[in-house]
Amino acid sequence: MKLQKLQAKLREVEKEVASLESEIAQHDAALADFKSMEETVRLSEIVAERRRAVRGESREWERVSGELEERLTVQFDIIRSLRLTRMPVLPRPLWAIRLKGGRKIHLTEPNEPDGGPF
Repeated sequence: MKLQKLQAKLREVEKEVASLESEIAQHDAALADFKSMEETVRLSEIVAERRRAVRGESREWERVSGELEERLTVQFDIIRSLRLTRMPVLPRPLWAIRLKGGRKIHLTEPNEPDGGPF
C-alpha cells in the first residue's frame, strides 16, 4: 500500500515538473519577442519563480524516489533471504507432525496407493 502511494506521488511530481518546464519554455519564447520593459520584467520574474518551483519539485522527486528505492530494496532483500533459507527440495515430500516433547509422527504421502491418513 505504501509503495503504491509512493509511486503515485512520484508520478504526480513528474507531471508537475513537466508542466513547470513547459511553462518555462513558453515564457522563454515570449521573452525572445520584446514588447516592453515591463513585460520583460514580468516574464523574467515568472520564469525565475517557475525555475525555483522546478528545483523544489526535483528535491521532492529525489526524496520520494529514494524512499521508494529503499522500500523496494528492503522487500527484495526479504524475498531473497526467504528463498535462501528454504528447506532443500527432497526427492518426494515427507509429511510429519511434531508433537509436544519433540516427538515426530511421519505420515504417508496423500497420493500413495494405500490412501494414507488423508
